[in-house]
Amino acid sequence: MVGIRDPYTIAHIDQVIQWAKDQVKEKFSESGYELYYHVYGRNGVMGDLEPLKDARSHELCVVVQGIAPTKEMAEEVCMTGTRQMFYARLPQVKGTAGGVAFLLDEVLAASPAYRWTLNHTVAADHPLELFPVHLTEAGI
Repeated sequence: MVGIRDPYTIAHIDQVIQWAKDQVKEKFSESGYELYYHVYGRNGVMGDLEPLKDARSHELCVVVQGIAPTKEMAEEVCMTGTRQMFYARLPQVKGTAGGVAFLLDEVLAASPAYRWTLNHTVAADHPLELFPVHLTEAGI
């Protein structure tokens, strides 16, 4: 997770993320893993379905998520994808250190939550059969 407060970095967050993704591709190729960036403060919850397209934030939190066949690879992909946000090359920036701050200098491991099945189905003759509706009239 990284926090961003720098207005210039926020304005160029898509370029920062693309830089980090390109660095991961350079190190790991383009397959064998999945890498996601969730930008909280800009479509972090609803993604492309967010109806408020023009909302601007003064701070962002970016959660970087790496998925791979092994825990070690997932951690390395995630850490590389996170750290490279710090080194992103942006126009008008003369230094080599970026405008992001790391919450932690380690990966927060998650359980294997990407594999689940729905095996509790019930056949119903009517779609409302399982949801009884009770109406009561109240009046004076």
